[in-house]
Amino acid sequence: QLGYGELAEMNGWLHFDTGRYDRAQFYYGEALRTAQLADDLNLEVLVLASMNTLARYRGRPREAIQLIQLAQRRSAGWAPPRLAALLTAREGVCWAQLGDADASRSAMRRAFNVFHPDADEEDPPWIGFFDAAELSARRATASSYLGQHAQAAVQMRTTVEGLDNHFQRNRAYYSVRLGLTHLAVGDESAACAAVRPVLSLFTDVRSGRAHTRLTEFCAAIKDSRRRKTRDLLEQAHSLNLHGNAA
Repeated sequence: QLGYGELAEMNGWLHFDTGRYDRAQFYYGEALRTAQLADDLNLEVLVLASMNTLARYRGRPREAIQLIQLAQRRSAGWAPPRLAALLTAREGVCWAQLGDADASRSAMRRAFNVFHPDADEEDPPWIGFFDAAELSARRATASSYLGQHAQAAVQMRTTVEGLDNHFQRNRAYYSVRLGLTHLAVGDESAACAAVRPVLSLFTDVRSGRAHTRLTEFCAAIKDSRRRKTRDLLEQAHSLNLHGNAA
């Protein structure tokens, strides 16, 4: 049962990352039922956290909040610090998506207060990705939802600078998000400076979400008259990374 549930959750994540949200929902549902039948809280919390992100991407912040709060209740009493921080930070992002700045800030404060950078022997294996840089990324996402783009740029810069070097997919993804955040405040030069160093990574990065963000970035700068910006678009075009955005 656990093997099937873990495989279903992974299938859900792969479909989510490629934008097939209906298929992702199906597999997450399979994984959640299996976790509950097996009475495995770790898998159940993982699936609820994954479903939270899916609901947020589908523009359903209230549903996303309910899912992540359920995950917090199911992990109450045994969640190690990094897991508790991740779940609370995701709640903060959803409150921001809903437009509730006070609730978002309150959740983010709780997340930063409980977070500990060191691994805990009780950490579930799937939480290994979540470090200080990832926590900063959640705060940047919340700031962007709230329209606080200058703050989001600072926070996303902290994320990019703090990433472990072997997380190339995350470096590409967050660097483009940093570029988009700079564009939101009208700083085209800083935006291109953020994206240019990671452009070549996209030849190996297969994440659908990362490529979608790059497409958004190229579409946002396609009418620019700046020489360096046009050069960046030409580079992206030569690598055939963003479809017809240029």
